Amino acid sequence: MSVEFHAENEQVLLDALTASGLRYTTRRGVIVVGSGEISINLASGKATVQEGWQAQLNSIKQAYSLQAVKAAASRTGWRLVAGKTPNTGQIMRYGAKSTMTYEVLEDGKISVKTGDMGGANHLSADEFMKSLEKVMGGPTTVRPNHDGKQRISHLHSHGGIKHSH
Repeated sequence: MSVEFHAENEQVLLDALTASGLRYTTRRGVIVVGSGEISINLASGKATVQEGWQAQLNSIKQAYSLQAVKAAASRTGWRLVAGKTPNTGQIMRYGAKSTMTYEVLEDGKISVKTGDMGGANHLSADEFMKSLEKVMGGPTTVRPNHDGKQRISHLHSHGGIKHSH
C-alpha cells in the first residue's frame, strides 16, 4: 500500500527513526525501515507499507512530529519539559512566564496551545511556530481556545487526509 508521507527534513526523520530504535538504511533519497516493510521516498512524499505495518508507520509519523517539536524548540531558543504522559509537555522560555503546551497524537498530529505569553517572547513563539511549520511542511492556523485566548495549530497531510495540529 502507498500513502502520503511528507517529511520536510530528512535529518529530523532519521533522528525520529533512531529515537524509536528502528533499523533503517538510506538509498538514493529512499529510507527503508527494517527489511523493507516500510519505504519512505522523500522526493515523492510517499511511503510504501507492507500489510500489517500501518501501525508502525503511524508510530514513525508520531516520532517524526515529536522530533519536529524538539528541532523547532532548539532552533528558536525554547526548551521542552516532558509531560506526565508520553508525547506531551511544555515548551518554555524564561521560566514559566512564557509557556506553550504540546501534544503529539497517535497519527502524528501536533497540537500546540499558547498560554499567557510575555511581550518579549510573543515574537519568539511566532518564530517557533514558523520553524515547526517549515519542518512539518504545512501552513499554521490559529484557533481560539475555549478560554477565549488564541491557540496556534498546524495543518498538513498524512495519507491524503489533511488535518489540523
